[in-house]
Amino acid sequence: MIAILKNKGISEDEKVKLYMQVLQKRLNILDHNNIVQETISEAQHTEEEKQDLVEKSDLMEHLILESAPKNLKWNTRNILNYLINSQDLMRWTPKGKLIYKGKNVNNSNLLDLIKYLQTSSNEAHPPGFDMFLQGLSEMNFLKSFIKNLSLELDSEIKKEEISPKRRKHTNAKSSEWLSFPNTRRKI
Repeated sequence: MIAILKNKGISEDEKVKLYMQVLQKRLNILDHNNIVQETISEAQHTEEEKQDLVEKSDLMEHLILESAPKNLKWNTRNILNYLINSQDLMRWTPKGKLIYKGKNVNNSNLLDLIKYLQTSSNEAHPPGFDMFLQGLSEMNFLKSFIKNLSLELDSEIKKEEISPKRRKHTNAKSSEWLSFPNTRRKI
């Protein structure tokens, strides 16, 4: 093809015609090869797609766990386990979009929802947070997993039966000086 373009003995119009003919032949050969390859690998695609979906959901879980602060990783893992065990009610796409009762929640992102659930923020709720909370309440989600203290939660979310431990407050005693009788040391 390059030889056609570099040939100085042929007019420009003739070069264009020859180049187009060679290009058309090449495209026809490639199309024929693609059709044959598609029919062979069509059965393999369905199995591979299932594995990809599993791997992508694992990738999303990994991304969520990696983005969590160190002190909240255990809590984040518990939240994810809770969601995984209740996938008939709430699950997510490989891209992290929330699916609630079989319907996509527009503009939602599982990473944002879990992050907002655990960290205090003055910002507005992320998209889909109300449906996320509703789903959590339907799953009897433990309130102790929710670390965002600024959230006003419905009483529907199950409270953990163990009350938080409080430290016993003790008042400091005033210091008293020891007094010794006036004695001198003998050397």
